[in-house]
Amino acid sequence: MPDTNPLLQHWTLPPWPAIRAEHLLPAINSIIDDHRRIIAQVLATQLEHPGWDDLVLSIDEADARLSEFRSILETLSMVGPDDADWLVEIAKAHLALNQYRSERARNRPLYEAYQRLTQSSIAASFDESRKIVLARILRKFRQSGIDLPTAQQQELARLNLEIGGLESVFLTHLERWTETWSKRVDDIAQLAGLSPSMKDHLARAAHEAGHEGWLIRLDQNTCQHILKYAENRALREECCVAYATRASDQGPLAGRFDNGPVLTKLLALRQQKAHLLGHENAAQLSLAKNMAGTTAWVRIFSSARLRN
Repeated sequence: MPDTNPLLQHWTLPPWPAIRAEHLLPAINSIIDDHRRIIAQVLATQLEHPGWDDLVLSIDEADARLSEFRSILETLSMVGPDDADWLVEIAKAHLALNQYRSERARNRPLYEAYQRLTQSSIAASFDESRKIVLARILRKFRQSGIDLPTAQQQELARLNLEIGGLESVFLTHLERWTETWSKRVDDIAQLAGLSPSMKDHLARAAHEAGHEGWLIRLDQNTCQHILKYAENRALREECCVAYATRASDQGPLAGRFDNGPVLTKLLALRQQKAHLLGHENAAQLSLAKNMAGTTAWVRIFSSARLRN
């Protein structure tokens, strides 16, 4: 009997209307099983004499499917139904995905296959772009703690799971705040300067909420449009303050969905992770995968830009 889960079918764009909460966990479990199978097949032929197509491209294609599913989960976390069943299933799928990503990042045979390819005579003739790709792959493995002792690897896995969970909570708080805050407008004169399409958007929002007039909800696009085009200074100020204090202990919904404690815990966990991986702080860990090698370089670059 064929699997009818829409997330396991071939599609060009995600099948949003067909996705149900009960589809999420079975889909990610199936994708993870496929990913494990692909890695096992690759390693069976690529351990001794790995090649670009059979190792790098094959794993990259498998990774892309995981990334697609992660994007779907992140979108559903932000704009999905405000329903307990959905929230529970999204959280379960996030947890399964994060646990597997941690497992994959510690796959030593795969890491060693990439190392062999990098050190091979074949790689010596690679163009610069392929060499950069390989360097980034190996750096990502090292940043995952693959060279750490077992106990520290386990500690890093725990930190990553906690960090991932808190990042999800942070985004959920932002979305819930955005869903809760709104401003009713009864006089169209207060919307002077806004485009006709934005006024229509606000009118539809009011109609859907059962109101007359116009209803402002502070998604990023609406807020930016109001700040840029609204002639009403008081409206711009109200929206600016509300948007800048979303999900915090300040502003019009002070204390509701407060991300302050979440951020405090996240900063502490990211600092622990950075120290575990041999970096002075979380900023340096983040910069390790970018062109700027240290936080000092960033400050110098920023100062130069300000002077210019």
